Amino acid sequence: MRLAALALLCAAGCGHACGRSVPILMYHSIGEQPNSYSLSPRDFAEQLDFLKAEGFTTLTLRELIEHEDQRSPLPPRPIVLTFDDGYADNYAQAFPLLQARGQRATFFVVTRFLGADEAHRRVEAAGTPEEKRFLLWSEARAMAAAGMEIGSHSLLHRRLTELSTEQASADLRDSRQELEKALGRPVEFFAYPFNSERRALRKLVQAAGYRGAVAGGHATCDRYDLCRIGIYRGMGKKELRSALAERAAN
Repeated sequence: MRLAALALLCAAGCGHACGRSVPILMYHSIGEQPNSYSLSPRDFAEQLDFLKAEGFTTLTLRELIEHEDQRSPLPPRPIVLTFDDGYADNYAQAFPLLQARGQRATFFVVTRFLGADEAHRRVEAAGTPEEKRFLLWSEARAMAAAGMEIGSHSLLHRRLTELSTEQASADLRDSRQELEKALGRPVEFFAYPFNSERRALRKLVQAAGYRGAVAGGHATCDRYDLCRIGIYRGMGKKELRSALAERAAN
């Protein structure tokens, strides 16, 4: 079995705390970059078609937490799709594929990586195979207006567990406030940079006004440490099917 598939299956064994048995998938980039976090558009479309054919309904994290808090009903076979880092291909590739199928996702963006316009788009490693381009504010607003959920992935993608309490608190607060001001809507969820979290940091996330937060496969699965199944390069519907079956068995 490919290394990526093994990593995916290892991440699948979360408990049934918040959200009961609702799986949460973790994507990053949708493109052809030669790194493990970039899923090809073809594989992503195959996964979305598989979910639709199998009767899965995509939810936002808000709907999942509302179910926990208010006992609002969930559709058959609910699932949450999340994206970390706020890459430009989330808008250019993932967004239209989701829209075409009537599916939704939650996009966690690094607030100060978003550009005001094309001339100010953030680009890392420009001109190399590892080039990374990030979203514009207009693209984030367009996705939010179309029913996608936008969450915070911090101000500058620093490992918050390595910051002081005051620095981490300010990052959590300011990133949320800047997003809410720019988007004109509540920002209720946080994704830990590098999936790095501690109990003390979870308390700071709650104090900053978030309703929940997501981490990786090692998480405890309470609402401020929601576990996710990682999706990696080369994963198709076969590997996703296996991961979801493994998730359901735990």
